[in-house]
Amino acid sequence: MAIKLRTDKKFDVRVTMAIDGKLVELRRRGVSSKGEARLAEADLMAELRALKKRGWTKTITWSDAVITFSDWKQKKNAHSTWASAMSVLKEHTNSWNARLIDSFNTVEIESLIENAYDEEATESKRKLLGYVRDVFKRQIQLGNLTVNPCGDISYRKSAEKELIAMSRPEIMLLLKEAHRQSHQWSSIWRVTYELGLRSGEGLALRWSDVDFVTNRISINKSYCSKSKKIGPTKNRKTRTLVMNQLLVAFLKELKLSAGNSDFVLPQLIAWKRGEAAETLRAFQRDLKIRETNFHSLRASFITHLLLHGVPVTKVQQMVGHADLKTTQRYVRLVAADLDGATDSLAIAISDNGSAEVLPIFK
Repeated sequence: MAIKLRTDKKFDVRVTMAIDGKLVELRRRGVSSKGEARLAEADLMAELRALKKRGWTKTITWSDAVITFSDWKQKKNAHSTWASAMSVLKEHTNSWNARLIDSFNTVEIESLIENAYDEEATESKRKLLGYVRDVFKRQIQLGNLTVNPCGDISYRKSAEKELIAMSRPEIMLLLKEAHRQSHQWSSIWRVTYELGLRSGEGLALRWSDVDFVTNRISINKSYCSKSKKIGPTKNRKTRTLVMNQLLVAFLKELKLSAGNSDFVLPQLIAWKRGEAAETLRAFQRDLKIRETNFHSLRASFITHLLLHGVPVTKVQQMVGHADLKTTQRYVRLVAADLDGATDSLAIAISDNGSAEVLPIFK
């Protein structure tokens, strides 16, 4: 038995009992007070005793299964991944909440997914199917189901999103012009680029993470746009970066103008609403340079490091990629940026068969 106080000052109640060789668990979430939680605990225990008296039956509802899946997924996945899964399931499967988990069939599951999104939204359907399938899969692992009712439903996987990086001249023009105009996003764009931050990591960055003695900065949290809360980074690990002297000087000036704010960067509502890309593109349009997206700041940091010869494994550590394959995707962007670079290695062969090696640097 357990009563747990949540961060929002409400209580979650969990009780368990062995019934016919199986550990049966009942929960009640979001109880308003400690007294109500104790009453809920007593009610749930009474329900378990009644279950034990009449013998084990599968009385697990879809709502119960989603809660179990949520607890399991939160421990295994990045905070943003967990929050996204819970948001999608809540939006599209709430009508199932009272249904018993062994009452579903493949046709009705497919029908719900097909009706959830437009015909062309294949990737969204694929994600919803994955979450639903995993809820049932977890119940199979717990011994509460024998067959996953999702059957052979499948949707093709969409092509990977194209990565976009800006060239060094594009970055320099963007940051210089934003600074000159005192643009409200100026510090956001600069710090995001110079540290290779994800958007949520930038929003969560606090002055307590910045060490001006050692010139190091700790990236240990991330803002989740789904849950509207600050949680761990995507791979749940902390990484530490060494700041260059110009960035240190810039951050010291920024701190003086930050007032009493705990956060390094402006907490703009448009940023939290996911409008960062539109703002960046509008500014690029005014500058008459290539329009990209907000992630291109991080992508530019990665590709510029690779172009300067930083080993890919070191870049992986600096940007917090859990898998080296993710970092290696950016190598293709580097190759595109190097188009024409080997022109300086051209060999001129004359008609008489003599060869001249042209200098690398003209």
